Formats: sequence, structure tokens, C-alpha cells
Amino acid sequence: MAVGKEKCLEIVKANLLVLLTLVGAAVGFIIGVVVRNTNPTDSTLMWVGILGEIYLNMLKMMIVPLIVASVITGTATLDPKSNGKISLVSLGYIMSTNFLGCLVGSILCVIIRPGEIAKTEVKAFNSVPLETEDIFADLLRNIFPDNLISATFRKTITSYDTEKYKGNETINGTTVEVIKTMVTGKNLSSADSTNILGLLIASAVFGIATASTKEIGQPFFKFFYSATEIILVILGKLIWFTPIGVASLIGKTIGGTKNLEDDFNRLGLYIATQMIELCLFLKVYGN
Repeated sequence: MAVGKEKCLEIVKANLLVLLTLVGAAVGFIIGVVVRNTNPTDSTLMWVGILGEIYLNMLKMMIVPLIVASVITGTATLDPKSNGKISLVSLGYIMSTNFLGCLVGSILCVIIRPGEIAKTEVKAFNSVPLETEDIFADLLRNIFPDNLISATFRKTITSYDTEKYKGNETINGTTVEVIKTMVTGKNLSSADSTNILGLLIASAVFGIATASTKEIGQPFFKFFYSATEIILVILGKLIWFTPIGVASLIGKTIGGTKNLEDDFNRLGLYIATQMIELCLFLKVYGN
């Protein structure tokens, strides 16, 4: 009996964070339902979710330093002669898995349509999607950023000069007049988003160069090795605030939901789509 009790305590201790996160999710759901029934204002929802926002901000603050430091440290410990082969193999693997993931995900989304509910009204959207050539051009520009500091919070995108005009469009068999958009020109601009790909490439280059300089690059390597260990310690402490952040974010989301039934239907379809895709990937890559 005592042995079984000790095993249960060990299991609980080993999965304490997961259990606390589940408790946090349940508490957040209860808070959200209670707040929703009071017809909350925007200020009320803000204060319900403030702890979750702070938690996410702390995590985001650690992402870029961790990626840069760990990539530089990892590539600097490799043999410079083997870096090329490892990089090619890693790049091929990453590209193949991402391509397959996008392909399978797109097919499943077209079949299941997780964001579409029968009660949802059909609306005509007026947007200008990026052209394929511009997407690839932006990808190449972001792979080689011109400023590593700005790459931590901005990335290059193609923007369009547009003009609006009236046109006819058929929706559910009915012809209606809508405002359409015509592209008249292209410009390079930037968006408030971290250029992760550019930082990865730049960090790998720095790491390879550090390994090739041997003794001269050791101070540089030690700095980023220390930075990696320090950031991991911070993340190790920060992760224990996950239950509080989850409770706050779920409480705010549920409290601000107008149609709870439709949102849960969408969420259920989204989870089902994700589970099907994960099962397919486990079947392919698990063998």
C-alpha cells in the first residue's frame, strides 16, 4: 500500500505542471462563464486577461535571445567540415516536413472546414492577397536581413498601392454590387513581426565562423553559451506561471465570447483537424 502511494506521489510530482495547467484551464473556464453572465465591459475583460498578457509577453521576450544564443552555441560546437553536410541534411528535412505539413493541413482544412459553421452568414471580403512571386521574393529578402537589430522585431513584406472601384459579384445566386480593389503598384515595407528565419541564418553563420576561428572565437562562444544557460534558467522558473496565465487568458476569451456554442463547435472541428493530421504524421514518420 505504501509502495503504491509513493508511486502515485512520484507520478503527481513528475506531472505537476501538467496537472496545475489543467486546473488553471478549468478555473479560467469557470471565471469566463461567470464574467460572461455579467455582460462585461472592455475594461473588465482587460483586467481578467492582464496576467495572461504579462505571461505571454515574458515568454515572447525570451524567444529571440534563446534562438540566437542556442543556434550560435550549437553550430559553434560542430566540426566546420561537417557543418555543410549537416546543414544540407537539416535544411532538406525541415523543408520536406514543412511542405508535407502545409499540404496535409491544407487538404484537411478544405475537407473539414474547421472555421465554417452552418449558422455563419456568408460575407464578401475585399482583400488583396499577396502574389506568389512576391511571397518568394519576401522570403529571400528575409533570409538575408540587412539589419540584425531590426530583424528582431520587423520583417520585410511587399505592400500594394490600390484603387477601389464598383463591380458586380454573385453570392449564393444573387448578383450584388460590391466595392472591389485593383492593384496599381508595389512597394517594399516592413511589418511588426520577428524575422525568425533571418535570425536563424545569421546565427548559424556566426556559429560556423566561431568554430572556424578556434581559440580566437572562444570568448564569443562562452558568452552565448552562458546566455543560453541563463535564459533556460529564467524559462524554467517562468514556466511555472503557466497555470495562472492559462486561467487568465481562457477567462478573458470565454468572458468576451458572444456566441459560445458556435465558438466551441469551431474549436472542436479545429482540434479534430489537428488530431487527424498528427495521426497521419505519426503514421508516416513513426515507421
